[in-house]
Amino acid sequence: MTIKKLIKRSLRTILALILILGLAIGILLNFIFTPEKITPKALAIANEYLVGEVACERIALTFFSSFPNFGLTFSDGALLPDPSYPDQDTLVQFKKANLSFNLYKFLKQNEVDIKNIQLEKPQLYFHLDSLGGSNWNILKPTDTLEKTQDSTGNFKLNDVRIRKFEINHAKARYKDELSQLTHAINDFNLILKMAKTDKGLGLDVKNFNREIAIYKTPEKQYKIDKTGVNAELYLSFADTILHVNKSDFAMNDIHFQNKGSIAFFPHQKRSLIHLESKLSTNSLKNFLELVPSGFLAKQAISTSGNLKMHLSTNGYYDKEHYPK
Repeated sequence: MTIKKLIKRSLRTILALILILGLAIGILLNFIFTPEKITPKALAIANEYLVGEVACERIALTFFSSFPNFGLTFSDGALLPDPSYPDQDTLVQFKKANLSFNLYKFLKQNEVDIKNIQLEKPQLYFHLDSLGGSNWNILKPTDTLEKTQDSTGNFKLNDVRIRKFEINHAKARYKDELSQLTHAINDFNLILKMAKTDKGLGLDVKNFNREIAIYKTPEKQYKIDKTGVNAELYLSFADTILHVNKSDFAMNDIHFQNKGSIAFFPHQKRSLIHLESKLSTNSLKNFLELVPSGFLAKQAISTSGNLKMHLSTNGYYDKEHYPK
C-alpha cells in the first residue's frame, strides 16, 4: 500500500468517525436530552443551592454552537430574590442566555466548570435596604445546604467554577436605601474573568456604560455619558478581604484610580475600607462639562491646565458610619 493510499484511507476513516459522532450527538440533543426533559432537572439542581429562585421557560442542551464544549441555552428566564426580602422585584430578567461548560467534569466529578456565561440585553435590578440587607444575597448558607442534601439524598456538587461572565447591552438599576439614591444605567456592558483557587478568587473586570442617571426622584436626574471600569481584584476566602490591585474608573477622560483593600463583615453588615486613590485628567474642561448648566454658566468660564489629586480613605462603612 502506497503512502498516498494510506493517507486517503486514514482521512476517510477520520471523516466517517466525525460524521458518526456528529450524528450520535445530534440524536442525543434532539431525541434524548430534549428541553422538556432538561428544563425541570436543571432548574431543580440550580434552586437547591439558592434561597432565591431561578425560573426559565426553556433550557436546551447544545454542542455544535458551543464547540468544543457542551452548552445550555436559556430562553425567557428570571432570577428572583429571597422570598423573605422586602423588595420582591426581579433580580435578573432575560430573553436569552448562553452557558458553556465541561460535560466530563460534571458527569465524572460532580463539578460544574463553566467556561462562559453570556446574557444578551437583560434587565438587572439591585437593591440595598436601610439595614444593609441586599436582594442579591441569594445563596444558601453552607451548613443549611449540607443538611438539605443529607436529608434528601439529592445530587451534590463538589465544586462550582465560572471562568467568564459576560453581559451585553443591559438595562440596570441600583437602589440604595442608605444613601437614598437610585442609579439607572442604560446600555450596561460587562466582561468578568475569574480564576478560582482554594484560597481565593481573582477577578479581571472590564465595564462600559453608555449612560448613567443618578437621582433621588425620577424628575431630577443627573446624567453621565460614557463611563467605564478596568480593574484587577482578588478576594481572599479566609478573611473575606477584597484586594484592589488595580482599579480605574473613567468618565469624560477623567480617571479615578484606586489601590488597597476592602474587608467585608456580612454578619455585622459593615465594611472596613483602606484605599489609596488618585484623580487625574488632562484638562479641567472635562470637569466643567460634568456640571449641570443649571448650576453654572459655563460660557463665562475658561480653563487651562491638567489636574492630579491624591486621596486616602480609611474607616468603616455601614448605616451609621462613613470612612474618612
